[in-house]
Amino acid sequence: MKLQSIIEKQIQKFRKYLVNEEKSDATIEKCIRDVTAFVK
Repeated sequence: MKLQSIIEKQIQKFRKYLVNEEKSDATIEKCIRDVTAFVK
């Protein structure tokens, strides 16, 4: 499995975690945007 694929799966798990924690849509999008920028 490629590293990029692993990272994408982890980001999706993080998104699900944030949804389960009832974070707002704007917060989720900002967190995902920040994490994605960090790993690139």
